[in-house]
Parts: sequence; structure tokens; C-alpha cells
Amino acid sequence: MSIFYGFSTSLFGLRYAGYPFSEIITILYIIYAFLERKKIGGIHPILLIAILFISYSFVTARSRGYFLQSSFINNFVRFSFYAFGTMVIPYYLIKKQQLHKLFIGLGWAIQLCCFLALIEFFAKNVLDVWVDWQIPGISMGYGSISSGNRARSIFSEPAHFGIFTGVSTILYIRYYVDKIKPKRYYQVIVAAVMSILVTLSLGSYTFLAIIIYLVYNDLNNSRLISPTVKRYIYLSLFVVGSSIITYFIASGLLQKLIIDRIVDVMAGQDGSAQHRLLGQFELVRTGLMLYPINGIGLGQSLAFLENGDFAFENLFFMKGFSTQSGVNNIFVYILLQTGYVGFSIFIAYFISSFRFDRYILLTFILMCFAWGYFNSPFFWFFIYMVAALKLDKSYQQKIRKINPRPQTINP
Repeated sequence: MSIFYGFSTSLFGLRYAGYPFSEIITILYIIYAFLERKKIGGIHPILLIAILFISYSFVTARSRGYFLQSSFINNFVRFSFYAFGTMVIPYYLIKKQQLHKLFIGLGWAIQLCCFLALIEFFAKNVLDVWVDWQIPGISMGYGSISSGNRARSIFSEPAHFGIFTGVSTILYIRYYVDKIKPKRYYQVIVAAVMSILVTLSLGSYTFLAIIIYLVYNDLNNSRLISPTVKRYIYLSLFVVGSSIITYFIASGLLQKLIIDRIVDVMAGQDGSAQHRLLGQFELVRTGLMLYPINGIGLGQSLAFLENGDFAFENLFFMKGFSTQSGVNNIFVYILLQTGYVGFSIFIAYFISSFRFDRYILLTFILMCFAWGYFNSPFFWFFIYMVAALKLDKSYQQKIRKINPRPQTINP
């Protein structure tokens, strides 16, 4: 079951009856883990405060004209159940020694999604054959050709694929720090590096930089790998990376999709970037000017925009047409929906939970700036995995060994 749950994290772009496959599987896995262990661990006190604060915000916000009670209840129930998962999944994975099985499933998911993405990219750009892995009636991205020549695998857009691959691969690497690697460990890494490159997503490239640094750091510190094997791995990554970059340059994709866009962004002429970067400030400023303390309410973004008469300069939103504002920033949505107080509570929770590993904390910050789905199965999967790694004593010992704390010398 743990292997299947690890694999299912890649399915958040597939839906059944309006619910992501990964959410259905997460709910089932929480129930399964609870019944298997028949006990729960403690809840993080700051997370408990967050639940109480959101409950209080319902009482104060429900009389507002735009407030959609059904949306709040739906989001609050999901949030509370996901929070309950922090008391079940991490403890089950450690106590039942299931964490390694979960990462086996996660490795399979990374490899499969990357394999499909590479086929898609080279079929489109080398063979001039349109390949799309979207499934009618199930895939969120079915019928959309927004990916163009970029690879998105089974996800709705290339950026989602890049975020999944980048974040999952970083977790995968951190789990196997200074540890005997499975046979396909470096196959997963190479597949991830190649696939993130072909997303041509600027946001995903930040995760790629972390992956490359972690692999380099891990190889340098590992005593389990011979110098010959290390040189072979370095050479393989260099050949793969340089080959893809050379193709990008020769085909004009680098100029068209990366360099030209960076120039447009710097000149303020990229509409998508203006919307995502400047539009998010317009959105959160509008909400906080009206409700600074507890925000507009959990799950109320669409209702707030639909029922208001707002004029935005950079934020794209049309009443009756948009299903969401399209701002990919979890921090913005938390601040907008829970206000300054709720935002402070969540930031305190994130820092206290992730500060034990600076690479995971950095990954989380980057994910929040590139991802707009806070109350989602993949976001909470990240929370569960980090909590499990924190509980894993052997993992803690490895982290202290590789990143020792400075010793204080008493005078």
C-alpha cells in the first residue's frame, strides 16, 4: 500500500467525479494507516492553532455578502482531514518501517512520468509527431494545447510536471543521503534532470539547480561510491545536460522560449509574468485592504472576485469565465484567505517543521512561489514526507553528520 501511495502522488492531474485521483488515494491511505496502527501521534500545536483560527474566521466572515458557505465547509473539511493525516501517516511510516517502500513507489512515479515526457518532447520536436498523454474525461489538461513544444507528461501543463519532478526528486535525494542507494537511484536522477530541462519552465529550473547541487554534494561526501563510479556519474550528467542544451540552442527553442521571454519579463512586456508577479500583489492588496485580520475566508477566492467590483491592471480575471485567478503562489493565497494573523500562524508552522533541513526548507519556499494549490494532496504529501523524515532517527543522524552544527568554544 505504501508503494502505491508513493506512486499515486503523480496522479493529481487526473480526476474522477471532480476529485484528483491522488486525493482519493490519500484519503484511503490515511484511513488504512490509522486502522493498521490503531493509534495516532501528536498534532503540531501550531497546526492546531491554525484549525481553531480558521474556525473562528468562519464565524466572523459568514455574514459577508460574497461568502460561500459550501466552499468554506468543503475546504475546511479537507484541510482538517489533511491535518489529521500529519498525526497518522508520518508515524505509521516510521513505526511500521514503510518509509523506504513509499520512496520506491515515488521513484517509479518519477521515472514513468519522465519517460513519457521525454517521448512526448522528442516526438514533437525531432519527429514532428504530436504526442499527448492526456486522457479524455480524466485528465485536467485534455483538449488544451498550451504546452506547445514543451513536455508535460500526464500533467495539465509543463510547470506542474516540473514542480512534481523537481520537488519529488529533492525529497528522494534527501531520503538516500549517505545511504546505500537502490540500483536505479541514479537512473531516477538522470531522468529527472533531462525531463525538467524539456519542460522549458523557468520556475522548474530552480529545482533543477538544487538537484544538481545535492547530487554533487552527496557524491563528494559519500564513502560508499568509488572515485571511478563518481567520475562516470559526473560524465553521464554532463553529457545528458550538454546534449539537451545543445539541441535547444541549435533548434532555436532556447532563444524562443527562454531568452526572449526573460527579455520580455525584464521589459515588462510578458503578459503572463505580469499577471503572475504583479497581479498577485494587486489581488492580495485588494483583499487585505478590506479584511486584514482574518482575510476573505478559506476557499473564498473565486466568490470574492465574482461578487466584487474590482479593477485590476495586471491581474487577469473575467466574471463568469475564470474558475480561479491563476496566481501561482501559495503564500499569496494563505495571506489573502486567512489575513495577517493566519499567515503568521502558517509561517510559524512551516519554519518550525522544515528548519531541520535547509535544503527542504528552500525547496518548500520555492514550491510555494511556483505552486498555487495549498489545500491539495501533493502539497500535503510534501508535509507528510518531511514530518516522516524528521521522525526518522537514522535520517537525523545522517543530516547531522553531513551538516554538523558549529561547536561553541567557551573562553
